[in-house]
Amino acid sequence: MIFALLINFADKKLTSEDYVTVYQMTISACSLWYDIGLKLNTPEAALEDIKISNRDRSELCLLSMIDYCIKSSNGGLTWRTLCDALKSSAVNRSQLAGEIEEWLAKDLQKKSRVIDFESKYICNWYFLLFRQ
Repeated sequence: MIFALLINFADKKLTSEDYVTVYQMTISACSLWYDIGLKLNTPEAALEDIKISNRDRSELCLLSMIDYCIKSSNGGLTWRTLCDALKSSAVNRSQLAGEIEEWLAKDLQKKSRVIDFESKYICNWYFLLFRQ
């Protein structure tokens, strides 16, 4: 069950709420922002605009590229597409992708425990209420 939830969670389109988390998770690869952007199907023209507008400062370019990908209409950004881009031969950051996947699994485990606790609590409450 957790594996199926992890697959669904990894394929969820990231939103502006995920922006800071994505940036924090990928900051160590900021010098590769352009290659990551290409692997995320960001048009080269958009990457060049990002490069110029941020004066080629890699941290700012990474932020802008993530923002572009999250807001993009070409499929959007998911944890899976991000990890796939990091694992690509052009980027070659499989260890970072593995760390993100591990973080996703731990985060999902925490959430599933909360859901499990809530469902048990609701079932116990229901049983006490209607056991007559």
